[in-house]
Amino acid sequence: MSKQNNVYMWARVAKKPLIARNRETGEYLYGMGYVHVVRGVRDAHDNIRYIKHDYPLILSKDADILDRMCEWEANDIVVIKGILVSKNIDKPSYCPNCIGEDGEPTKNIKKGTVLYVNPIYVRKVAHYDEKKDAVNDILESREISNQALFIGTCVREPKIYKTKKGTTVCQYQLAINRKYHIRTDDPTLRTDWPWVKSYGEQAIEDKLRIKLGTVVYIDGFIQARNVVRRTKCKNCGKIYTWNDHSMEIVPYAVEYGEGTFRSDADIAKEESSDAETLRQQIHDGLFSESITKEDEREISDDIDRGSYEKKPVADTDVS
Repeated sequence: MSKQNNVYMWARVAKKPLIARNRETGEYLYGMGYVHVVRGVRDAHDNIRYIKHDYPLILSKDADILDRMCEWEANDIVVIKGILVSKNIDKPSYCPNCIGEDGEPTKNIKKGTVLYVNPIYVRKVAHYDEKKDAVNDILESREISNQALFIGTCVREPKIYKTKKGTTVCQYQLAINRKYHIRTDDPTLRTDWPWVKSYGEQAIEDKLRIKLGTVVYIDGFIQARNVVRRTKCKNCGKIYTWNDHSMEIVPYAVEYGEGTFRSDADIAKEESSDAETLRQQIHDGLFSESITKEDEREISDDIDRGSYEKKPVADTDVS
């Protein structure tokens, strides 16, 4: 399988990173924090006309990287080269409706996946006393603030749907082999499993062309969002909401590996209709997938709830 997993960022440090150490030896355990980036001026087909700000999670266990992250302060400007990493974790949340046996709000666990950028190289290039000056710096560097290049294989069939405002969204999952070995990670972990969300005309083309096993070449950016989750409490049985952090790949452009994608002839044979007719049906909203309510909320948050700048959510424990 081809290997391409590169993330490049010109970023503002949102707040000083959390650096965890062994209490007895003082050795690093890990370091994590959120950085502030803005996407480039290229069209991602999502009808967003405002400046898009994102707060991707940065995490490392590498001592050399952590030596540098220890020096980061809020409103520093940093250059980051890294890879997008996926990790299965237990995500805790706390029921506001009941108290457990320990006298604290009931803790509920939900299986999930966290995506984060593992830095290969970091360097501080500037510091600003005022946040507005640091924000202006990354705005002036929009074209290089949030860049992501990937080659991966589709491992989950694309689903396509529309947001409440009519934006077409296609979602699918990739397997991406690591181009770089993470020294502090399990040596058997050589593949990451990020989700991709494409929009508009690109979403339509992805739905038509991509199938299980399709190799895709993505030129895009990292999208990081606050997402509202719903959980049923194991103690009282009530459903409550809690805030989570979600990251995915958004393409500016997608190319498909030769011999792995659905050609016009394949589409006509499988769907009993030509590609252009299906493309128009998807565009008109006549073709839709069944999705969960949680998926629907995530999609709505993705496009319909825009703002000039979002604050990062609380730190997520991925140790």
